[in-house]
Amino acid sequence: MYMRYNLLINIIEINKAMRNATLNIRTTDANKHLLQQAAEMLGITVSGFLLNTATEKAHKLMQNQRNFSLTDESWDVFCQTLDRQPSNNSKLKGFLNSKSVFKDE
Repeated sequence: MYMRYNLLINIIEINKAMRNATLNIRTTDANKHLLQQAAEMLGITVSGFLLNTATEKAHKLMQNQRNFSLTDESWDVFCQTLDRQPSNNSKLKGFLNSKSVFKDE
């Protein structure tokens, strides 16, 4: 918990220096109260709490989409699949050899 709190404080300091855009959200009174209590526990504003927790969650989500871990056996299968000669796909070949809609002619 201590490391998480330090990370949150570091993110707060970084975000304070770079804020130049606005986000607006609508919520229920119950959610607003909950967020106010949580922010108060950390000694920060609700905006700071929302920004920091959302940013942290976004970083984790992006990390999960960019990196994956495999067992040694799964890694070997993955590498063998990448190294394998692709099968003959005439439809794909035709598509790749077709005229591009993005070229100015």
